[in-house]
Order: sequence, then C-alpha cells, then structure tokens
Amino acid sequence: MRYREEQDLVIRNVTFSVAPGSKCAIIGRTASGKSSLFNCLLRFQEIENDNNNSGIYLNGTDVRDLSLHALRTSISFIPQSPVLFLGTLRENLDFNNSNSDEEIWSAIEQVGLSELLERKVCKESQSMPNIKEILDYSISENGSNFSCGEKQLICLARSILKKSKLLLMDEATANVDSFTDSQIQKTLRGPLFNNCTIITIAHRIETVKDYDRIILMKLGEIEMNDTPSQVLQYYVENYNQ
Repeated sequence: MRYREEQDLVIRNVTFSVAPGSKCAIIGRTASGKSSLFNCLLRFQEIENDNNNSGIYLNGTDVRDLSLHALRTSISFIPQSPVLFLGTLRENLDFNNSNSDEEIWSAIEQVGLSELLERKVCKESQSMPNIKEILDYSISENGSNFSCGEKQLICLARSILKKSKLLLMDEATANVDSFTDSQIQKTLRGPLFNNCTIITIAHRIETVKDYDRIILMKLGEIEMNDTPSQVLQYYVENYNQ
C-alpha cells in the first residue's frame, strides 16, 4: 500500500491472521506501518490490486466487496484522539437510539464512569441526578468539557453498546493517565469483550503482555509475529538500547 502513486510502499509483504475472539497487539516504532494497517482494513486507503494476490478478509469476505457503510458499521474503532460531538451523552453513546437507558447506564458502569458523571452533573445542577438527567447531560463540541481519559472511556462504553465482533484501538491509551489505562484494560479483559476480536496498536507495551499474539512492525513489514513473551524479549533486546 502507498499513499500516493509516486511514493514508495508503506506496507509490503504483510500476511497474518487473527483468530475470532482473540486479542492481537501491533507494536513498532513511528512510521513502521502500524496505523496504515488500520487504514487499509477500514478502507480509508485502498491496497494495491496485485494480480488479485492482495486482500484483507473479514470473516472470509474481501473488505473491498463490502460497502463502506457495511464495513465500518460492523467494526468499533477507538482512535488516539477520541471523537465526541456536540449533543447529549446519550446521543454520543447510542447513535441509533437502539439501547434503553438502563443498557446505556450499564455500559457506563462497566467502564467505571458512573461516579464521575454523577459528580459532574451534580456539581452543575446542585442536586443528585437520576440516570435520565445524566444521559441528557450536554457534551460540548469535541467533548471539551471532558478530559482525554474520560472521552476514551465514553468511546469504550460506546463500543460495548455497539456490540461489534471486531474492535480496533489505535494507540487509544497513549494520552491517558495510568489509572484510566488500567481501567480500559480491565474492561477489555472482562466478560463483555469475551467474544470480541480485539486488535490494538499499543503505545505502552506492558498493557498487552497478556494478549494472544503480538506483531512487531518495522519499515512497513512484519519483523516478528509470535507470543507476547517471545516478542517482548526480542523487543527489549533489540529496541531498548
């Protein structure tokens, strides 16, 4: 894959598979091709058609055979910079209005946001809010009335409600504190994501030690694809110098 026709390939000779329900981490230095893999999977960037030898398959279907709407609505994606829009908390969590208030509140509790939201709304209303009042809380443009970590937890709750079978996280914890990071990792390891395939571009390597596989990228190619213990040992020996 290349971003412009006149430019060099940014991903080449990459072949790997991720088992359903497993957790796979992708690590590597800046410009190693990590985020470009997600760009290809989500079809933000199309891969080159190399005599039909290249392709990305989701449950056996080439993603190029899916409409962009069908592809992207089937996947939950949490980027490094969380996306919130002007509207209520409920609208940000449940775009299609397909979940009850109780289900939305349960997702909020699962990611550890319930007490924080209660305090935030209580401070503004000067009274203890009920669930409806909390879900009707107004989120400013770009979520400016929430911290980065809080916004990422809201995005994680959104993923719970979406019930996607595939969750992509692109350095989603790079800009959050260690407490929020641990809360996110705890939620991902919980029962709500047992049947979800998770692919994480990891910023903090220690957070993916219990994943099923780790892929180490270098200059657009896979340098290593193995168990966490093997990859992390190799990484420490060859990169932490």
